[in-house]
Amino acid sequence: MNLEVRNITVPFTALLWTWIVLSLFPDWWAAFGGIILIVGVMLTQKSSVNAWIQVIKRHHDWRSETDMRVLVTGGAQGIGRAVCEKLEQLGDEVISGDLQEQDGGIHLDVTSEDSWEDALDSVGPLDGLVNCAGIRTRNLIVDTTYEEFQKHLDVNIAGTWLGIRGMFRRRSSKAESSDISYASIVNIASVNAVIAVPAQAHYVASKGAIVGLTKAAAIEGAALGVRVNAIAPGAIRTPMTEERLVDPQQVAWLEGRIPAGRVGEPEEIASVASFLLSDGARYVTGTTVFADGGWTANGV
Repeated sequence: MNLEVRNITVPFTALLWTWIVLSLFPDWWAAFGGIILIVGVMLTQKSSVNAWIQVIKRHHDWRSETDMRVLVTGGAQGIGRAVCEKLEQLGDEVISGDLQEQDGGIHLDVTSEDSWEDALDSVGPLDGLVNCAGIRTRNLIVDTTYEEFQKHLDVNIAGTWLGIRGMFRRRSSKAESSDISYASIVNIASVNAVIAVPAQAHYVASKGAIVGLTKAAAIEGAALGVRVNAIAPGAIRTPMTEERLVDPQQVAWLEGRIPAGRVGEPEEIASVASFLLSDGARYVTGTTVFADGGWTANGV
């Protein structure tokens, strides 16, 4: 018999005898005796306790036993804020980086190399990085200025690349170490990386680039002990989508394309990010997870 199964059988046997005793003598003395019996067996069978602990660990959670230190860009609002809150609830040390002023956060302009270097130097070693900072405007190609197009590339794709590069560089010196720790990067792409919509070509291009960057970075990051994945949210209720979600016609258009029949919440994306950061996803890298209520599966 498997050692773990045999060890677990011991307290089960104790429970069975306790049930028999309680059936024959249904009073509080019998209950007291049953409790003593169980405790005694568990104390004398240390291995059975350890076996139970291991079973519980495997089924209780996919999170690492060790709390992580994670930097979240765009952490002042929207998906970034939800990711910060989720990780904090799980006991992680979270640093929120944003252009907006925020209590306990740090100033971070993701388009600036100097800002990234200052931020990464100030926070020290990281176990995780979530690149949430992003922008989106609406304009047809013929009405989009070069500056508007370039700004989307600067914030959405270059801002993500700078974070990845900064983290990779700080781990390169440890790449040959036998006791190298592992880390995870999560980039925020979009369902629009594969489903284009009019008047957002600049946004679609930048989010499509994040999917490609994620794959390439995952290949290089493997040697450094860094997994790199992306999340492609669908329609999520954030300040970025606020102007659409106050319009009933826009909401009806969106919900008509989403098999789940509703708009998503930032917390639902935060849960996916938390998983991708965790040890439970240690064999997942170079992947984009579409958290979109089935929109891409619907193909419209």
